[in-house]
Amino acid sequence: ALSAAAAIHADRLAQAPELYGDQLRTRMAQALAIPGSAYVRALQIRKLARRAMADEVFGQVDLLVLPTMPDIPPQAGAVDLKGGPGVAKKISAMVRYTRPLNLLGLPALSLPVLQGPEGPLSVQVVGPEWHEDAVADLAAWIEAAVARDVAPPAGTEEGMRAPDGVAASADAPDI
Repeated sequence: ALSAAAAIHADRLAQAPELYGDQLRTRMAQALAIPGSAYVRALQIRKLARRAMADEVFGQVDLLVLPTMPDIPPQAGAVDLKGGPGVAKKISAMVRYTRPLNLLGLPALSLPVLQGPEGPLSVQVVGPEWHEDAVADLAAWIEAAVARDVAPPAGTEEGMRAPDGVAASADAPDI
């Protein structure tokens, strides 16, 4: 995705680099340095990986609910490295749970589910190709449940109900 964005912005980036922040300029420069043959090979590998996900994962489950990050997100100042050498490492650490699924081009949505004293914890809802509606429906159901602060007793779904407009089975929205 960044390679495509860098290609689209290449002319403007060359003519007016000051229009872009330091970190974005650094990341786009890295993306522009990727040879075309490597990019095409990556697309070929992605096609195989998407097929495997469709068969091996989404052949067994409808959707995935996974953590978005291993911890609370850092404050903006903590990740503003002004395009320095640590940018790639810092960003990689922040997106290590989302990047693999994003590279596959699967529909995904992240939303906060718990507000802690230092910031929010979030989950990502991920679906197979062309199932954006199911991802959005489950995310809306989770968001409504979190807003009501509903926690079912252990071993039961009592107390959980789908928000209006979202059909639900005993334990999740009907997808």
